[in-house]
Amino acid sequence: MTPTRHNLLLSALLCTAPLFGSACLGQQSNGPEVGEAVPSEFPAVKLELVADALLQPLYGTYAPGQADHLYVLEKAGRIKVVDLKKKHLLEPTFLDIRSKVSAKSERGLLGLAFAPDYVETGIFYIHYSDLDGKTIVARMQRSKSDLLQANAESEEMLLTVEQPWANHDGGQLCFGPDGMLYLGLGDGGAANDPNNAGQNGKSLLGKILRLKVSSTPNTPYQIPDDNPFVGDDDFRDEIWCYGLRNPWRFSFDRKTGDLWIGDVGQNKWEEVDFAAVGTGGGMNFGWRVREAAHDFNTTDPRPENMVEPIHEYAQGGPRNARSVTGGYVYRGKALPGLTGWYVFGDYVSGQAWVIRQDNGKRSGYIDLSTHLSTGGNKGYIPGLSSFAEDSDGELYWMSLSEGKVYRIVKG
Repeated sequence: MTPTRHNLLLSALLCTAPLFGSACLGQQSNGPEVGEAVPSEFPAVKLELVADALLQPLYGTYAPGQADHLYVLEKAGRIKVVDLKKKHLLEPTFLDIRSKVSAKSERGLLGLAFAPDYVETGIFYIHYSDLDGKTIVARMQRSKSDLLQANAESEEMLLTVEQPWANHDGGQLCFGPDGMLYLGLGDGGAANDPNNAGQNGKSLLGKILRLKVSSTPNTPYQIPDDNPFVGDDDFRDEIWCYGLRNPWRFSFDRKTGDLWIGDVGQNKWEEVDFAAVGTGGGMNFGWRVREAAHDFNTTDPRPENMVEPIHEYAQGGPRNARSVTGGYVYRGKALPGLTGWYVFGDYVSGQAWVIRQDNGKRSGYIDLSTHLSTGGNKGYIPGLSSFAEDSDGELYWMSLSEGKVYRIVKG
């Protein structure tokens, strides 16, 4: 059994293996670099608790038309609703599909995306691992009688992908600014990408896919005409970008449309990738030829089109950082000094950082954990599985091991 296949909770507590795909073998680096000087306009910030008593929360998002609610995914297969004003969980549960979900290793209910026309149609999409371990993307509908309840019988499967191992299943599912549905899939698991899925254009694994979906029931997904590999016999038409190991969380800047990807590393480096709006897709981020910006498998042919990460950090350090958790560019109103900074973290160490970019290059870097305070944690969140963005652009942090959701606010 490889280190990436160990029990998730034990990995968080014992540090035998991090969540969502990074291995601890061969770790020889010194950890993340020291952050740069904090600009004078950067705000004092803290974390405030908005919900607890969750069971392994993995992700959160908002539904159009519901400003005061955050929908939180639990790994085993439930979606809970958090009342953000009252700071508590609502009952009953929005959706419970635990009987259909495998939560082994890095499997589970991994992604949720509400259709842009959700207010009118009640359509949403989920990404989960079925009992056989296959990736499922399905379309569902809310109840007609209760806006905070899903119709559990409405599921329509749109996409099924075989998974050779129980780790590196990816997770993110979201609509881009172009109205298309994006799905992140890892390289299939084990370690070192044994099937070279990341560079194999015939495989959907190790990729971000871009699909055209409809809120009309009983309609399959379509391939957008402008997907970068349409008509290329060496690539599946669904592929938007490739060369990824495990793009657990990615997001689009809600103001600019730029794409930010947190791609979990193997055993030395974690990376953040960036693609400016209008790039047109087709990017090759290098895995398994490279791990972040460093050579990894030197026996593979070396493509000439590999895109450099905008940021990387070495695994290790005093808190053993080794599993990046992608986040969001802050576009809320409560913390104007944070505007334009990309917030991300590390699942194992619980640390968080912010970076910003100028013309696709990193132009600032701050160790955010040293500026945060939350109870006795001093800004370190155990099992930092995901960030979330509400309808106003305010940001939230998920602790898988604590079962809590925090909001970043003015300090």
